[in-house]
Amino acid sequence: MNRSKRIIFPRGFAIEISATGTEAQIHRLDQAHRFLFPVTLWLLALLLLVSRDPYRLIDAPLWAEDGPLWIYDAYNTGIASLLIPHTGYLQTFPRLIGFSTNLVPLEWVPTIFALAGFLTQVLPAWLMLTARGKTLIPNLWARLLLILFYLGVPNSFETFVNVTNAQWHIAIVMFLIIIMTVPKTRFWRIVEYLYLVIGGLSGPFSFVLAPLAWWQARTEFSFRGARGVQALMLTLTALIQAGFVIASAGSERHLQPLGATLTGFARITVGQIFLAAIIGSKHVSRLEQMPLWHADIFPLLLLIVFLAVMQLAFRKGPPAYRVFTIFAVLIFASALVSPVISNTQPQWDALEVPGAGSRYYLLPTLAWFAGLLVLAADPRKFTRRAARLVILLTAIGVRTDWEYLREPETHFFEAAKLFDTVPPGTKVIFREAPDPNVWLFSLTKK
Repeated sequence: MNRSKRIIFPRGFAIEISATGTEAQIHRLDQAHRFLFPVTLWLLALLLLVSRDPYRLIDAPLWAEDGPLWIYDAYNTGIASLLIPHTGYLQTFPRLIGFSTNLVPLEWVPTIFALAGFLTQVLPAWLMLTARGKTLIPNLWARLLLILFYLGVPNSFETFVNVTNAQWHIAIVMFLIIIMTVPKTRFWRIVEYLYLVIGGLSGPFSFVLAPLAWWQARTEFSFRGARGVQALMLTLTALIQAGFVIASAGSERHLQPLGATLTGFARITVGQIFLAAIIGSKHVSRLEQMPLWHADIFPLLLLIVFLAVMQLAFRKGPPAYRVFTIFAVLIFASALVSPVISNTQPQWDALEVPGAGSRYYLLPTLAWFAGLLVLAADPRKFTRRAARLVILLTAIGVRTDWEYLREPETHFFEAAKLFDTVPPGTKVIFREAPDPNVWLFSLTKK
């Protein structure tokens, strides 16, 4: 007996189809849609990310600290490398990926690093495509715009698909875990607890996320439930990281003076966050060549305008947006207090260069765009239209900075093949991106 039924696509999308057939046929069709629709969206998000630089996957290069730290330490010290801090704190995730050096042929390692980078970076988008993402941002178009902006976020060269800076994307997932609804099944709750532990031991973010997690637990009156466990996990990782920071005080970050000034703050914030999100870092580079940019009053006035917009969004936005903005601002402030950028000039002078230190701008840039989405729904016509216009203009920035140039050839594959054939005790030098003449390391065959 045939019957008709409306099938609503899962994962938070209000899309319906009418199906006619037997009960068993409709059930199979429903199950297929529940599986294929979200998988299709997840693959599309991954393909969009890959399209920004397909060579990062096809001809994957190692990047920056990948070789000199994660691979070198894993090869020479094994599991003990997990306890070696870098820049004052533990970085567990890249060190875990570094252990692939001991498990697979060396020529496979760059591809494993690239896959880890891609999957880590796309994970926040995947989470936002779930039903929990709908609970966080009910408006479908606002959620899709935020996902697309995240996948194509301008001025993000340093955080684009590399294990060394994956901690910034891990931090976004950690935030989503503590702010989204708790998973219904015990398995996924345990998976997220484990993620919080690894993420908390892979950077300094638990210092900020732990109090935010306790605040979220208090808001939901669930100190004894999953929220309390999340907050406890982040607190423990924060205490562990604090111990390493204290123990390594004075032995890390031997750099140039900070060089902090008000106009420097204005140029960094306006150029690297607000304007870069709208027109892209390449256009900001051209803007900063104009005399007007070097007149102190111009970036200061722009800073006042942009901060006023952010303040309005903060006041109008939902609690989740305000919490994320607090998170982004605190992380950005801590980065400005102790940046690691240059060995030759004051740190803030180096931060003014478009694209320099772009890892520090990922979170505030996302907060800026999310604030525009908040104001795009404002009941006042002028505010709503102005916000939507700026959102439309961000397409310039996304398009301008979408493609990244292919990294220079490092000949890692040839060096890895050579390493496989040399006798024990032979040292082989490996080169890597972003500059093969600067970033290199050696391994001695065991």
